Amino acid sequence: MLLKLTVERREKEKLVNDIAGDRFTFFEQLQNKVFGSPKYDIIIAEPDIFKGKSPGRICANFEIRKKGLVAYFRFNHDEYAIATNFHQLTIVKAQNLVIQFNTHRISFKITNTNNHLKFLRNLINQKAEFCKTSTNIEMN
Repeated sequence: MLLKLTVERREKEKLVNDIAGDRFTFFEQLQNKVFGSPKYDIIIAEPDIFKGKSPGRICANFEIRKKGLVAYFRFNHDEYAIATNFHQLTIVKAQNLVIQFNTHRISFKITNTNNHLKFLRNLINQKAEFCKTSTNIEMN
């Protein structure tokens, strides 16, 4: 879900917490080795969130939460966040990193390969841990 954080930030942060879960505490970050991501350049966003305007260079950062992932970026002096839970998150690694949130698919340029691999490994491990312990999906 795409949220514009510069307007009604507190309500939007509550919505992000509902979707992606709470932030890890400092000690949980150290214990799980979950830290922020390196900067990624946004190449393509579908559906077009930039409304046909040439955005230039837009960098995004990711935050791994307890139940999902949040991507933060700035465009036209406004802060945006895209939040999703782990069940609706799809990660594709081709020449670029493609992350499909529940409603958006965004392609990112990888600028720092070593930090990217560490972040991606942590993200996949957190998603696997969440899906292993989650009882949100009932088996038929």
